[in-house]
Amino acid sequence: MAVVAQWLAGRIYQWMVNPRRRLPTGVLLGDVAQGNLADLEADADWDRFLRAFDDPGDSHWGPDAQFRVRLRPEPAAVQDRVMLRRNLLRQPRALDDDSAQWVVSAGIGYLRHAAG
Repeated sequence: MAVVAQWLAGRIYQWMVNPRRRLPTGVLLGDVAQGNLADLEADADWDRFLRAFDDPGDSHWGPDAQFRVRLRPEPAAVQDRVMLRRNLLRQPRALDDDSAQWVVSAGIGYLRHAAG
């Protein structure tokens, strides 16, 4: 089952970044990207990461969300998801030290969980 889920996730990701995909507005993703498809792919990764912040049941946090529970409370700049996303995508250096450390802690935990 895990192999099928991994395959499906890969297919969904490929569909999301397909430059020939027509968006609900009728334009092609490649036209919106204007040669910056790699940036859009990176955005998709950040979107996945940010969605995990709002879902304690996400596999990102491990069994029973044990990794999430061990994190300290989110700083204000992390709680504001719109601003956090904007900063991570366009100017990550604009994050204050406390928020940047929280995001790194959350992300490194994912890497440890995925590797283990």
